[in-house]
Amino acid sequence: MLAWRKINNDISLNDIADAEKVLGVIFPTELQELILHFNHGRPDKFVYDTEKNKERIFGALLDFNIKIDHPDNVRRVYESIKDKMPQNLYPFASDPAGNFICAKIINSKIEGVFLWLHEESFNVERNTFSSTSQSYFNRLEFIDRKSVV
Repeated sequence: MLAWRKINNDISLNDIADAEKVLGVIFPTELQELILHFNHGRPDKFVYDTEKNKERIFGALLDFNIKIDHPDNVRRVYESIKDKMPQNLYPFASDPAGNFICAKIINSKIEGVFLWLHEESFNVERNTFSSTSQSYFNRLEFIDRKSVV
């Protein structure tokens, strides 16, 4: 079970639709549900591996209410890095080191989850997971809604 804290419940489907318009994408239902339940929240001790690194830490979801202007707002983050990333890659979370976890979204489907490394010439590193956790993270089903703190 994954417990979440510091959730900003000031979010609605209309807010998510506003963010989609600004970013030029339609989020998959799984991502919309994650945002509605845990907007700007932080999971306790969620660690994952990538192809190149072990035990990366999931920091927090970005804030998808674009009316609120602060550094963790998805609009602000996307505007600052969109020219440095491949097409169809959208940040949805951050890690404690200032990197961004991004979903590759094509036709409202998540085609992969990537880590955008801000200090390594803006490299994008594909996340890989153990066989047990891979399907959960790829579909953003690593949450237990009953464990919200």
